[in-house]
Amino acid sequence: MNEQQFPYAFESQDARGTLRDRQRAREEADKIAGRLGFGTIPATVFGDGLLQLATHCNLAIAWYEAKIRKETRARGAYFFISLGLLLLIPIVLFLMGNLSTFGQPAAVTAQMSAVLTGLLAFQRGVSAWLDRRQIVGTYAKASSDLKTLLYTFEQTWDMMATDPSHAVEFASALRTAASKSRDIVRRETEAYYQTLSYPTLDLGSLVKSAASDASSLVQTFGTPTSAVTDIAAAKLVQLRQRVDELDAQISRAKSAGDNTLVVNVTPLRDKALRELRAAELAAPARASA
Repeated sequence: MNEQQFPYAFESQDARGTLRDRQRAREEADKIAGRLGFGTIPATVFGDGLLQLATHCNLAIAWYEAKIRKETRARGAYFFISLGLLLLIPIVLFLMGNLSTFGQPAAVTAQMSAVLTGLLAFQRGVSAWLDRRQIVGTYAKASSDLKTLLYTFEQTWDMMATDPSHAVEFASALRTAASKSRDIVRRETEAYYQTLSYPTLDLGSLVKSAASDASSLVQTFGTPTSAVTDIAAAKLVQLRQRVDELDAQISRAKSAGDNTLVVNVTPLRDKALRELRAAELAAPARASA
């Protein structure tokens, strides 16, 4: 057989095709004829049979192969998205812990929990969709069965199809092969519709479940509110001590008549005082949280 000279569409890695494409079916029929030895002998007498076989076998294989590649890419993308979320969640929790020390911990926790809820809900929605699409196996089986049928047909009629004494048998074999190809596609279609079930996304339950998991993550790995409060209280004590120390230093400088020291220290005391007032303003919000 002349496989190298007449490669089928599905045997090419960049093959693309659609079912019932008449132009592609004619091209595939010519390849079947060429691989069976009709290179120099006209195959027009078997044109309709070859066209039927190419349509129901070759184009079906190309269609299945394209669908399998598409589904495989989708599942690969889902896998890497899940890995990305696995990496993103610790980063979000880390940022939440840092931001809580500068603002209102309850507000920061609520915001980060909302972000985590959205991420987890998105991942679960995609997962529910892919779990329902268990079709790669049926596509692969149908493609394998069609390839087995086609290659067996080739091996059986290699260099015999051009023998005039077998013309009637060859025409009958073409019809039989095309019929078996249709049966394989029909069985795959029946299996597809039996398993076809689009996921029903209950957004309320989905978000509620994701929110529960997000809250658990925050409580487990986030910075506790009590710890944030302790940090804020310690900072207030330090600022008050700093202001008191600078006030005392200014008072001693005034008593000693050291105006230069007073001028140099006063801006430092004003700055520390502003920081203290800002921390005191944030303290009631933390206490109420």
